Amino acid sequence: MDEAVKRRPDLDFNNVSIDQENSGISLSTIPAQAVEKAEVMKAVTPDLDADTRGGILKVNLKPTYELSERVVNGRFYTRYKWIYDSYGWLGDVTWADRIGENAGIRLTAEAQDVLRGSDNFIVDWSDYPSSTINRHYIEGIDLLNSRRDYDTYRFNGSFDYRLSANSDMFFRVNYDANRVDNISFSTQVDYGDEADFESFNEDTATTSNGSILREGRHWKSKHESTTYTFGGSNKRPALEIDWRVQHNIHKDSDPFREIARLERDNTTLTYSNATTAFPTIVFPEPDSSAEYQLDTYDIETSARDHKTTIVALDTLWQSGFLNEPDFFKFGIKASNNSSDINNVTDAYSIQTNTPITMSGLESGFRRDNFLDRGFSPGITPDARAVGNLLRTNPDVLVRDDFISALRSDPASYTVEEDITAAYAMLNWQLGKLRLLGGLRFERTELSAVGNEVLDTGSGFLVNQKVASSRYNNYFPGLHTHYELSPTLDIIASYTKTIKRPYFRDTAPYRSVETDDLEIEEGNPALRPTLFNNLDLSFDYKPNDDAMISWEWFYRDISDSIFLNISTVDSGPFAGYTLEQLQNSGKSTLYGSKIIYQQKLGAFSPALNSFAWNIAYTTNRSTAQLNQRPGEDLPLVEKPKHKLEAIFSFNKPSIFAQLIVNYQSDTLIRISSINAEKDIFESNVLTINFKGEYRLNEKLTLFLEWDNLTKEYEEERYEGITERPYEYKHDPWKILAGLRFEL
Repeated sequence: MDEAVKRRPDLDFNNVSIDQENSGISLSTIPAQAVEKAEVMKAVTPDLDADTRGGILKVNLKPTYELSERVVNGRFYTRYKWIYDSYGWLGDVTWADRIGENAGIRLTAEAQDVLRGSDNFIVDWSDYPSSTINRHYIEGIDLLNSRRDYDTYRFNGSFDYRLSANSDMFFRVNYDANRVDNISFSTQVDYGDEADFESFNEDTATTSNGSILREGRHWKSKHESTTYTFGGSNKRPALEIDWRVQHNIHKDSDPFREIARLERDNTTLTYSNATTAFPTIVFPEPDSSAEYQLDTYDIETSARDHKTTIVALDTLWQSGFLNEPDFFKFGIKASNNSSDINNVTDAYSIQTNTPITMSGLESGFRRDNFLDRGFSPGITPDARAVGNLLRTNPDVLVRDDFISALRSDPASYTVEEDITAAYAMLNWQLGKLRLLGGLRFERTELSAVGNEVLDTGSGFLVNQKVASSRYNNYFPGLHTHYELSPTLDIIASYTKTIKRPYFRDTAPYRSVETDDLEIEEGNPALRPTLFNNLDLSFDYKPNDDAMISWEWFYRDISDSIFLNISTVDSGPFAGYTLEQLQNSGKSTLYGSKIIYQQKLGAFSPALNSFAWNIAYTTNRSTAQLNQRPGEDLPLVEKPKHKLEAIFSFNKPSIFAQLIVNYQSDTLIRISSINAEKDIFESNVLTINFKGEYRLNEKLTLFLEWDNLTKEYEEERYEGITERPYEYKHDPWKILAGLRFEL
């Protein structure tokens, strides 16, 4: 099914629902023969969760006992990643068949072994301009590289059984597990503030009081997710009842995480080219391993358990005043989500008469082409080597009980969410007019328990923090579809939707990084964001070769959520940077989208195999921020201009697609200080390619090449383009393999 969707670029959806629920099943593993119905809705309908926003692909699976023949298909392919010049492998196999006349089974297994990673370059600019040059200056530069080796295994199965001519039941299980071996290296160059500079101008600066922190991390991660779904249906001539019970258990853990930090203090440091896209770090000479002394060593473990239970009942009635295809549908749903987060950090300082340096503790991994710009961050420590050395010399380790508690207890919490929902909706066909309207009610209850660590002067105390909230919401929805003529359809809708904060964000937790002087804090008072949505579209299809669509949308948004970054003024964390999500005032988002789909054979028979699909979106938005009163601000992550152009070539044995995406400069983060500290994503143009060659009816070769031009995944600036803020480099990858159908 995934391949069929990829060949329909006119389909526009952000969500996928399989039999009324979000599912862990990949579309690539669903054979076309297993699909009973697939429909794309441009807006959410009342029978779907109210936190569904944008278009949605609704898929209903066919019971496997209705399969006309056995299905065996799959893929085997390799993945090449440019950044590490590495190859990985991936594969999946699906088998489905009837068992007698009344039962059927479908099994899918997937496995992959791939390497992922990226380079990050982050510039820390001063909060305010220098009094000397009247420009912002660089206080520090961070260079971060990460590499993650993934081993992933997935399994999903479905058993369908027909109880009678009118009733059936099904049982489904999805299992997902991966093991990740992670290493990361960070080089943090600190120049200090304006008073530390010996020479200073808008392009370059030198300090003799600088420092370089080199950090190495190594950790193992485990992720396991299992979902069980039991359901069924009972179909009568005028009545259909569907029910389902679903339970998901998701476990994440880091059995160990070692962090070693080595520092070089009081050193002369220079930066140059501050007004260019890439400021240059001038490292001191020599910059050998012996210059860096072990400062701190931490061991961390974490466990995150998440459980979800869903019970739902849907009833569809077709009788009385209703005619085919009219229906009245109503249902109820209850879901419970719970998370238990447990983080433990043992923070150690190093006390020894003979300093421990990086000599002999260097990592064998070195990035010599950082950001694809031909330079290296230099030497990096091997966290495991540091840990092995310290385990053989435990006397040099001094555990800081207060810092350990400060970074453990407040970062551990439990949170639970209960959502109870009911809805009713009517689909009514009145000649050329289709009406679908209804109302959904959802009641949300949240409770959370966290911890805080208090310094008593002679020690510390750990106090429990409790938070709770509850709210009720009504979500009306009305959809109209009018066939003005055989070639022109008008579609209009009004919906109300919600975006709830993530679990972690509403818990009374506090994550403290004492080395970086940073605090990340939850906000139990955080309210959900509510959307009133108006959508209107005109779909014009003059013939089978062309389609032109114009869409207009308007969103009235209340309680938008933004990341507030501030500096703690007083108390034990004075001077720390505090990050916390907060609500803002009213916001609006409006714009339009134009889609032009054309088969070029309409212009010339020689172009019968060619087609294009071009979509252009323009957004305008306004937002109110309490920390920036009186300013008209745009919403974050909403580019003013967005263009997607897809050029296709399609013959019985060959299919190729070139996908071009453009996005204009986009506001990513609003500063609570002033507009000069706002973070923007630079405009970006990416090109992707997909191709297939059908060897025969059963075998197809395929190739997917993402980011042909090796654009940066993130290219951000602060305030103005002359102040680069962050670059993230995760360049192109290639997937190539064989798809089979037996």
